[in-house]
Amino acid sequence: MPQPTSLLITGAYSGLGREVLRLAFQAGFDVTSLVRTPAQASELTETYPGIRCLPCDLGCAEAVSATLHELKSSYFAHVLFCAGTGQVGAFEALAPETLHTTLQVNLLSIMQMVHGLLQPDAMCPGKITLVSSLMATLPAGQAVTYAVSKAGLSHFYRSLKQAQPALPLLCLEIGAVNTPMHAKAGNTVSRRGFKSPQKMGQKIFAAMLRQHGLRTLSPEWALLRLLQRLRP
Repeated sequence: MPQPTSLLITGAYSGLGREVLRLAFQAGFDVTSLVRTPAQASELTETYPGIRCLPCDLGCAEAVSATLHELKSSYFAHVLFCAGTGQVGAFEALAPETLHTTLQVNLLSIMQMVHGLLQPDAMCPGKITLVSSLMATLPAGQAVTYAVSKAGLSHFYRSLKQAQPALPLLCLEIGAVNTPMHAKAGNTVSRRGFKSPQKMGQKIFAAMLRQHGLRTLSPEWALLRLLQRLRP
């Protein structure tokens, strides 16, 4: 009997990651989910019996190191980095700890995780998928730190792809999706036109299984990115 496909996922407690988790569970994947708190881990394992949930605060480098040690002998056919955080507002008005947390969660913890998974004594993953943002290339005056973190993530993909061309990699630069992160970030603008998290979660899941390279998952998002690159 074939073994189930294994998936390591971050950001599965809500939003896009929660939809991907639902689809992976439905498809019979062997899922390991990293969540921020033990309470979140308990809730997910109740809802999706049989998945493995590890509390890991991605805003803390020491917690990420401890989790990497725990995962050292585990192999994953897919690793999906879907967790993200951010804060909307004037850059100079943001608290210093917000700057650190945004960069740590959206970029540094991902680099730390990938670095650990690629070590000779670790089980190198089959494929790594990074969820980045159109803000990696579009101006974002009210979300400067978030945009910088996502620009760094997209550049990390490009540099890693050049350094290790044989490593299966996918980077998704997506636009606005109606997820709880916007409310947490203090975004009060209308969400009309924002994509459905269910539909985009389904697209992310399908792309994770079938696509490689740099993708946007939406024709209008691809056009926005192209127009920005053509600007003088």
